[in-house]
Amino acid sequence: MRTRIAATLALFAITLQACSGDAPSSPAAVVVTPTPTPTPTPTPTCTLRSRQDWAAAALNEWYLFPETLPASLDPAPYASLSDYIDALTATARAQSKDRYFTHVTSIAEEDAYYASGSTAAFGIRIVTDNAARTVTVADAYEGAPGLAAGIDRGTEILGLGPTPDTLTSVDQLIAAGGNALTAAFGPSDAGVTRSFQIRDAAGTRVVTATKADFSIQPVSPRFGTRIIDADGQRIGYINLRTFIGPTEAQLRTAFADFRGRGISRFIIDLRYNGGGLLSQAQTMV
Repeated sequence: MRTRIAATLALFAITLQACSGDAPSSPAAVVVTPTPTPTPTPTPTCTLRSRQDWAAAALNEWYLFPETLPASLDPAPYASLSDYIDALTATARAQSKDRYFTHVTSIAEEDAYYASGSTAAFGIRIVTDNAARTVTVADAYEGAPGLAAGIDRGTEILGLGPTPDTLTSVDQLIAAGGNALTAAFGPSDAGVTRSFQIRDAAGTRVVTATKADFSIQPVSPRFGTRIIDADGQRIGYINLRTFIGPTEAQLRTAFADFRGRGISRFIIDLRYNGGGLLSQAQTMV
């Protein structure tokens, strides 16, 4: 909004100057007094400590598992806001209550995700079993680096690291507790590379993937819809990953296809659904 106003004022000033060129030259000509430049208002500094204090206060007020938060935790030893939040939520994560859904993001990142599913990552959703110390891939998104590298649904991740020669076993990472497993995947930035030791139907091997921007399809084009024949009935099945901008259109397409096949009973699978916009969830009502 401020940019648009500034552009309008600049255009108005140019117009005045153009009009003054047509005025008769005389001492009575209009004198334009320059507008004084306002002194900029200082912008408050958003320090790391102030952001850490804000995050701690927000968690104490809104966290789903407040009983797991430390009574007090000095933020000084933590070099980033993410590290401090990971420390605050370490107990809930160790108890498998907070499955790493508490994280730091930005308004721009959230807007991009909810509008189109745009995000920078490997494009895999994992399920962690702390007791068994295993990590299994619950979903792999089309067009994302993980699936392109051969990491798909049902794949077990045995180890990961920056290079094939620096792998740490998942067993060790889970045993270390805290933020060890999440940190091993690296920051959520395009260009971050990790090697994975994986096991699936094809055997055990090491693959490498680099985080990149991609868009999540709410309904997978591979397995998102199907027709199940059970007890003489045909039932439509939809696996719905998330509630974001494209969700409504993809749901309408799926229901129209089922309707065209004479199917009136449905199963909507919301397992591992990452949530999203209420406006998109209402399309199911």
